[in-house]
Amino acid sequence: MRRTLTLLLVAVAVAGGAPGVAQQPVAAPGPCQRAEERVPGAPLNVELVTVSDSSFTVTWLTCDAEGSPLPSDTTVSYGSSPNPLSWTTVRLEEEVAFHHAEVEGLEAGRTYFYQVSSDGLPGRYDRYHPGSFTTLTPPPGRLLFSFAVLADVHIGEDTSGLATSTPFPFPPGYSAEDYAEAMATAAVQEINARGIALTVLSADNTSHAKLREVLDAKAILDGLVGPYLVARGAHDRPSEPAAVCRPDGDCFREVFFPRRKPGHIFYGERFGGYDVIALDSVDLATGTGEISDQQLAWLEQRLERGRADGRPAVIFFHHPVSEWSTTLAIPPAVFGVNQQDAQEFLRTIAPYDVRLVINAHTHRNWISYSPWTGRMPILEVGPSKEYPGGYSMIRVYEGGFLRTFHRLGCGFCRRWIETTRWQYLGQYPHYTTGSLRDRNFVHRFDRPDVPGVPSLPFNPWPPGAPMEA
Repeated sequence: MRRTLTLLLVAVAVAGGAPGVAQQPVAAPGPCQRAEERVPGAPLNVELVTVSDSSFTVTWLTCDAEGSPLPSDTTVSYGSSPNPLSWTTVRLEEEVAFHHAEVEGLEAGRTYFYQVSSDGLPGRYDRYHPGSFTTLTPPPGRLLFSFAVLADVHIGEDTSGLATSTPFPFPPGYSAEDYAEAMATAAVQEINARGIALTVLSADNTSHAKLREVLDAKAILDGLVGPYLVARGAHDRPSEPAAVCRPDGDCFREVFFPRRKPGHIFYGERFGGYDVIALDSVDLATGTGEISDQQLAWLEQRLERGRADGRPAVIFFHHPVSEWSTTLAIPPAVFGVNQQDAQEFLRTIAPYDVRLVINAHTHRNWISYSPWTGRMPILEVGPSKEYPGGYSMIRVYEGGFLRTFHRLGCGFCRRWIETTRWQYLGQYPHYTTGSLRDRNFVHRFDRPDVPGVPSLPFNPWPPGAPMEA
């Protein structure tokens, strides 16, 4: 019962229940909760976050007997045999309490076994730390380009994890000075360091779309070396007086799209032989999910031109659109595009070569499908501003794409992610983390015989099942 209630609060909050409240936190526990259940210094909260075709990343925390972060070493042992005696052991960092271990140089399509340890104490295996994985096998053909996905950046937010503030803040909220800005800046730096060619933002770029927030968001995003494309989220709808952002208080439009007329913002750019298309799924008055008839008519024309030119499409916007996502929403939070508009959108794109639809808003890593579009994945992606705290990288090949989720590794990022994992009475990971396959998978365009298997609640994915979507 407690889990059901908590997940209800999670769904209400991430669907936009918290915007506009007086965001004052109540005292919230620190990152070392339940540390007393483990041997002091042993790895806690171990998560196998990323598995690519050549690397894997594991994160964990070490705490002392008093429940404070305990600096220790970051050690990973791994090998292709289940026998630990044959494994390679690497010590990656010294004297850190928030551990972020990335191991590279692996072979694609191979099964590996691994364990992490600090001060000689091993991590405890569980569904987040399974002890084995199989590296991804890239799709066939040339690598065409890569792009990053940033979601739910929330620049200007000052408290994370509140479902309500009336009559008092609940559950305990978490604050740190300019945390959303720090996380977004770290994401920009990591995307640049990985040489990712393009970044798309599937919205909620600000907390309340105040002029200062939008300017700060643009200043951070302008730090990207490559181009970026930005969509509007529920938090980005007009909120300032007309005197501040003329003529309708829409500072998001005025700062990011100063030449556009008031109203919904939708557009497309050609990149790497693809059309990358941004839609505006926001009811500008309420923030709920919609896709206007005007957008659908424009989208159909754009896709028709792309078909004539042999150009596939990737489409991104904020609110989830699949029937599966809406079905598994927790009432009263129906956080997707209203089903009339959602069905019309899915019918519109069904005849065309749309390779991927990207949504956000739910703050979770999730894969779903629609009967209209077959085995084309419809993604919901985790946020940058809090746990699970990262960005997605999608490498597009001639024969498919490879998606990985990357947790931010800066010093502040590690502490903040471990702290905000305890949002919503400690149940947040069950809702937002997603399974290993939700975060890291391969999609091949030439595999119609492989059915699209959607995500299930509470993140299960059978061990050994193919990381394919």
